[in-house]
Amino acid sequence: MNRRRFLAFSVSTLTLAGCLGQTPTLNQSTTTHPSATTTPPETETYVEKPPCPERPKSFTSESALAFAIAFEKAYVKRGVLQTYERVISLNVGVVEGLVEKSATQMDDGWLVRFTVQGPAYRYYPDPNSTETRHADPPVYAANYLITDQTIFRAEATEAVDPREEGNEVSFPPS
Repeated sequence: MNRRRFLAFSVSTLTLAGCLGQTPTLNQSTTTHPSATTTPPETETYVEKPPCPERPKSFTSESALAFAIAFEKAYVKRGVLQTYERVISLNVGVVEGLVEKSATQMDDGWLVRFTVQGPAYRYYPDPNSTETRHADPPVYAANYLITDQTIFRAEATEAVDPREEGNEVSFPPS
């Protein structure tokens, strides 16, 4: 594993326990269950998987950026919800920071970059638990290449080429 991928993996998987001092301020997306601070009743419902965003028929700089942000939020949330069944709050926010928020047209698609803080979530660790646990959000640069055929995504500590540093992505199964 090369150094950049190791760093990207490390940053994306660490919980930083509030040490960043950065608060999501732009395009914040939060889902919280009303009973997030109480003992869960047997009939409690939890955060639901978000829908996959619709891909625009044609892209502009604004629509490519909006699609990539919606895709990132849904992709990350669905990944958390695939791992933990009893999530009671879940937040992914787009913030100013590591990279300039941008969408640039390339020969083969749209290169999109923005800084993400998340996912932050609270959950019940097992079916019999009445105490919640939480994961604090890391901050990372989301780098996308959106082509007519596919989407490449790279999570890193800086702007990178998603074709070289990332992977082809799709949504986790429902």
